[in-house]
Order: sequence, then structure tokens, then C-alpha cells
Amino acid sequence: MKRRSVGVVAAALAEMNRSQIQVPRRKIQELLSSENANTRWLALEWLAARPDRGDLPLIAPVLHDQNVNIRERATAYADVLRPR
Repeated sequence: MKRRSVGVVAAALAEMNRSQIQVPRRKIQELLSSENANTRWLALEWLAARPDRGDLPLIAPVLHDQNVNIRERATAYADVLRPR
């Protein structure tokens, strides 16, 4: 999962989902700090599909991401996680 290629990351996540391979959540959370915006997006999507309030502090940096799509997705996910 340390690879920079978004294709490799996407294929790995898809295979883990298909094969129901358990991956430590922190490994996906680490991808949020990738230099590659597409990798950050994939990590955010994976996490949002499996919501966990423990993600809230870890998505804080992507709430201010340079990429507007990532910022908006992170904001939407944060809204789901915040208590009402």
C-alpha cells in the first residue's frame, strides 16, 4: 500500500474487497497523506464506505486539501461522523 501508483492502490483495495481480506484501518488512513490526490481520494472513499468516528481526527488535513473534490468529500464524510 506504500506504492505511489494510484492504479496499484486501486487494484489492491479492489482485491481486498473482493477477497474479503481484512486490512488494518490505519493502513488505509495512512494513504490520506499521499502526495497523489487520486490515492487520497481512494482512501477517503474506502473509509467513508466503512464509517468510523475514529477517522475524524485523521481526515482533518484533507478537509483543507488543495483538491476541491477531496475537500468536499472529506467534509461530507466528517459531517456523517460528527454527533448530531
